[in-house]
Amino acid sequence: MKKLLSGILLLFIAHCTQRIAGTTDETVTGTQAAIYYANGAPAPGVTVKAFDVNDTSRVPAAQAITDNTGHYALSQIAKGTYNIWAEQDTLVAVQDSVFISPTTNTIHHDTLQASGSITAIIGMQPNDDPRSAYVQMTGSDRFSRNINANGSFTISGLATGSYSLRISTTLPNYTPSFFTVSAVSGKADTLKDTLQLVYTGIPVVTGLSAVYDTANGIVRLTWNSTSFRDFQDYLIFRDPCDSIQPSTVPIKSVMDTAFSDTIFNKNNAQGKFSFSDTNDYCFKYRICVRNNSNVQGLTYKNIAVIAVSPLNKVPLVKIVSSDTLYCNTPFPLSASVANNLTTITKCEWKIGQNGQYATTSITQPETTIVLPDTLLPSLRCYIRVTNNLGNIGYDSMDLQVSFGWTQVTIPSNFSSEWRYQMNEIVFNNQLFCFCGSSINSNVSSIWTSSDGMTWAQLTNSVPFIPSTQLFLTIFNNELWALSDSMVWHSSNGTAWNLAGSVPISQGNIAFFSTLNNTLCIGDASSTNGTIWVSNNGTSWNILKSADGNQIAFPSINSFNQTSIIPWSISTVLIGDTLFYSSTSASTSTTTIWKISNWESPTLLAQGNFGYSAPEKVQLFNFQNHLSLAIGITPIIYFDNTGFHSFSDPSKGLNINMDPGMQIVNYIPFKGNFYALIIHTYGGPSGEMWVTK
Repeated sequence: MKKLLSGILLLFIAHCTQRIAGTTDETVTGTQAAIYYANGAPAPGVTVKAFDVNDTSRVPAAQAITDNTGHYALSQIAKGTYNIWAEQDTLVAVQDSVFISPTTNTIHHDTLQASGSITAIIGMQPNDDPRSAYVQMTGSDRFSRNINANGSFTISGLATGSYSLRISTTLPNYTPSFFTVSAVSGKADTLKDTLQLVYTGIPVVTGLSAVYDTANGIVRLTWNSTSFRDFQDYLIFRDPCDSIQPSTVPIKSVMDTAFSDTIFNKNNAQGKFSFSDTNDYCFKYRICVRNNSNVQGLTYKNIAVIAVSPLNKVPLVKIVSSDTLYCNTPFPLSASVANNLTTITKCEWKIGQNGQYATTSITQPETTIVLPDTLLPSLRCYIRVTNNLGNIGYDSMDLQVSFGWTQVTIPSNFSSEWRYQMNEIVFNNQLFCFCGSSINSNVSSIWTSSDGMTWAQLTNSVPFIPSTQLFLTIFNNELWALSDSMVWHSSNGTAWNLAGSVPISQGNIAFFSTLNNTLCIGDASSTNGTIWVSNNGTSWNILKSADGNQIAFPSINSFNQTSIIPWSISTVLIGDTLFYSSTSASTSTTTIWKISNWESPTLLAQGNFGYSAPEKVQLFNFQNHLSLAIGITPIIYFDNTGFHSFSDPSKGLNINMDPGMQIVNYIPFKGNFYALIIHTYGGPSGEMWVTK
């Protein structure tokens, strides 16, 4: 009977995953768990090692080998947090951050996986050898000293999980650096980002380049900016190319990352380095960083420049074209070229900073360009002229980009239906124009155009006739209209379905748009504004934050205003981002917001854009740029550097506006701007203008 009980007790202990013995000095005398293969079978003969999670010695605190049932016991291990590694040939399993104490043990059974690996690149100063580095995975015996000259290394034998890498080097001024990396079982991963070691010394300058301006005898140097806490300035050194010993005295100290070195001085009539000097010179340039203790860092590489004498060797070229360029209109470019003692072999033009030089006539340096619609306020043109000595002369000129406007011929019965309540929208690659009003007439029609020039009536029986402003948007690949507090939708503009009504007076509606696949209506009847949302156009709810608070319009706190003017608000959706603008009637200040969700809008700009009186601001999408128009003023566009106003007044619609004429809308379509004008004197009618 005693033997039977002993056997049952041993069997129970062999399958227990908790601590089975401990001592009062907090040394755990034994912990057990089991290792299995992926098919569920026990894994005998597996080596199991326990490493302190912060260990860098690569010596395990305890280790064991699994028995025939896959079980193992870790004996005499101190209280602490450990990484448990199990390994057999190319199979591996890892449990990280396991806490073991006399009363607690979180080791659990584990399953071997096909091992994976990670490959990464170590980043150091370019003058230091990354092969001096030592890479170790803390809390394990994985490491690498086999680092290539480009800094790449590989650590293999990894299970799926996250690991801490410690990288150090014997070179001075480097601090041991830690990185968190991830591995996947059975996969060889390469990290995208360089593992840049922390360097506390004076960094070297990289990216040094030089361009020689032959016409003016100037070497222009540029280099990469250096991020250094104790930076004072850059020191520039210049030596003749045939010098053996580098100079120790700099020719200049600068704070910027560019420097122009004048070799041939126009003010010197005679002598060496004057403009009458016919000799060519070769120089080597080096740059280093100096800290605030006046300690100089090392220079790294040099760049050689041959300074060619400007005298009678360089073609003199000057662009003589007009400085105003109209979009979509042929524009001639021409230049004058003077070359005393040599022969011109090639003339080349480049349009725009990122353009490519193209050869034109050798004797007549002329070309013609056509610029499509663009949001650029100016366009830089370059000419490059080469002579038979291989010397090159340059010139450049900024052309002011201008829009020309032309009137679109539209059917009389189309323009006669224009009212202030009209609106336009681009849908299914066509421009839709909604006409009509219930005021003074019951006209309600839709006209469409595929090119903006030829118009046809789609329908004259729209079931809604707006008495105030008509709002349009696109939702679920359908046209949606909000008219007199009723929401309508259509897949083609002909057949319309009533989705329902909204609990808002039409006169208080500030916007009707979509965001995050949801219809949104702005209700301006309250002081802070109310946003209503719907997924189907039928059921509407007030938008609230996660804590249950009602979300206000973005711009309320910008003006401290006591009421909202609906016509002062404009929205446009570009991609998945909604842009929103609001203008204060009291201060004429306009704020423009970028909204990915209503709870956290981002302020892009705030100002009056040069206008003292309140003007209607209209936002629109032109070539995926956020753009806006204020009244009939020049169009403004936004890019990554901010908002820009075109300098040429003709960017805005610049026509004679008689009394009773008013621009209702600007709308971009297929690379052009369209302006719609209402006539109120002598009966309703309208004009349409387009950029040419």
